[in-house]
Amino acid sequence: MPGMRNGLIFALLCICAAGSFADAYQAVARGGRFLGKLAISVPEQPPAPQDAQAEANYHSLPVLSQPVTKPTQPHPGQPRLAIIIDDIGNSIDLGKRTVALPGKLTLAILPKTPGANLLAEEGYAAGKQIMLHAPMSNYHERALGPGGLTETMDKGTFITTLNADIDAIPHISGVNNHMGSLLTAQQQQMQWVMETLQQRHLFFIDSLTNSQSVAYRTAREYGLQTDKRDVFLDHFRDEAAIEKAYRSAIRIAKLYGSSIAIGHPYPETLAVLERLLPELTAENIELVHVSEILHLDKNQQVTKNTEQITQN
Repeated sequence: MPGMRNGLIFALLCICAAGSFADAYQAVARGGRFLGKLAISVPEQPPAPQDAQAEANYHSLPVLSQPVTKPTQPHPGQPRLAIIIDDIGNSIDLGKRTVALPGKLTLAILPKTPGANLLAEEGYAAGKQIMLHAPMSNYHERALGPGGLTETMDKGTFITTLNADIDAIPHISGVNNHMGSLLTAQQQQMQWVMETLQQRHLFFIDSLTNSQSVAYRTAREYGLQTDKRDVFLDHFRDEAAIEKAYRSAIRIAKLYGSSIAIGHPYPETLAVLERLLPELTAENIELVHVSEILHLDKNQQVTKNTEQITQN
């Protein structure tokens, strides 16, 4: 009975902190990262959703980074926002629509997919930054597609596969993980990744699909330019929810000087970005390639809280 009573008290506190039961539920569904002003870290993802659309997007559930103190004043410089669009390559039509978005977006391209080379070339010509979206093993055993990296590979096979993925896409300047909730928590394999990227002079972005990821820390140990995702735009494929996440990314940029958002080439996400990206200039937000934020963080030692305010 005491355990049940304590559990009920905790639940009520969460609901009060979040403002409503619905808000509390949504916060927990997004990885338990924020309940009103209460930030909590969860080591595992919540149970997988049942409907097919949510299941397809489940790998991108957000998780909490290590929280830091929220600043009381906005960052003094012009805020910078980087938006990475993952999973480019499977759909040429949606990829072309992504390339047509205004401004300096970053495209993370899946290797050896039908539109990978074409969209990399067109994106680069349109002023987009090109990244490899490296498929990595996940706890849910979802198919990785061509070029997947797994914890069962020996070092030689692993590095050969990663180099082939890098060579398969023209114009790439960095890498982030596709899925990877299992692999990014493996120290040995992350050392192999960062050793390879160091040799290839590429940066690394931790998509942060697992709160236990060691990828960002390992990248720093190898001296790579690196950072972590701040906000997932489209875990919920609903335009209102996507817009809310987008505005959260802007708030983080205003507070900390920079923000990294990750989305996907879903029609709902593209519709929101087509509508809202032209408004960034009026909001005094600079849309930049993700590498420009890495330069900013290295030179100015900007510290961000990556998740505490994303549910405001």
